[in-house]
Amino acid sequence: LQFEDDEETINNFQHFISVSGRISKYSVCVLSFVIVYSFTLQLITDKFSVEVRVPGIDLYERPYFYIVAALQNLWCMPIGVLTYIAYMCVMYISILFGIFLMKDIQHKLMEMEDLDELEALNRLKKCIRWHAMIIRFHQNLKALFSFGNFVDVSFFFLVPCMIIVHSRMETSSVVLVRDIQMVIIVSITTFVLFWLAGNFCDEGLNIAHAAYNSNWTSRSKEFRQNIILIIAMSQKPLWLTAGGVKPLNMETFMAILRSTYSLFSILQGT
Repeated sequence: LQFEDDEETINNFQHFISVSGRISKYSVCVLSFVIVYSFTLQLITDKFSVEVRVPGIDLYERPYFYIVAALQNLWCMPIGVLTYIAYMCVMYISILFGIFLMKDIQHKLMEMEDLDELEALNRLKKCIRWHAMIIRFHQNLKALFSFGNFVDVSFFFLVPCMIIVHSRMETSSVVLVRDIQMVIIVSITTFVLFWLAGNFCDEGLNIAHAAYNSNWTSRSKEFRQNIILIIAMSQKPLWLTAGGVKPLNMETFMAILRSTYSLFSILQGT
C-alpha cells in the first residue's frame, strides 16, 4: 500500500498503527491497575483473590498470607491476564486492519472519476482482487476467533449478573467496589468487541455504495460488468459471530444487556 504513494492511504495506515499502539498501551495500563488494586484489596480485606487451601497450614497466618498474595498477583494473575489481554489485542487489531483495508478500497473506488478508461478499469480489477482477499481474511477471522467470542459473550452474560447478586449478599464496601469495577471492565471490553465487529460488517457493505457512486454509467461495458461484480460481492454481510450462533453487533449487545437484567431480576427474587 505504501509503494502506491497514495497520501490518504498512507495517512490512514499510520492512523491504524497509532490506534493499534494505543490499544496495546491501554491494555498494559489496565493490567497494571488490576494487579496493584487486587494486591491492595487482599491486604485490606485479608482475603485471597482466588481461595486456596493447604492441608496442615493456615495460609491466613503471616507471613504465609503475604507470600500467597504476592504469588497470586505477581505470577498467576499476570500470566492469566496477559494471556487474555494479548488475545483481545490480536483480535481488536485484526478487526481494525480489516476495517482499514475496506476503507482504502472505498477511497480508491471513489477516486476513479478523474482516471481514464484503462486506468480506471485496472484500478477496479485491483479493488476486486483486494475485496476477495478481505473476504478470505473475514473467513479466517471467523475460524480463529468464533469460539473465543462465544466464551466472551457467555462470560459477559453471566459474570455481571453473578457479581451483582454476590455484592448484594456481601456487606464489605471494599468488595462491592471491586465487583462494580469488574462489571465495568467486562462491559467495556465486550462493548469494544461488538462495536468493532459491527463496524467491520458496515464497512464491507459500504464498498457497494462506493462502487455505485463511482460514475460508472459513462464507462465501457467491461467496466460496468466489473462494477456489478464488486457490488454483488459486497452484498453478503461480513458478520463476525459468537460460535456461529449470533452476529457481533450493537443489536446483539443490547439484547444481551436486556437478558442479563432479566436474569438478575430472577436471581434477586430467589
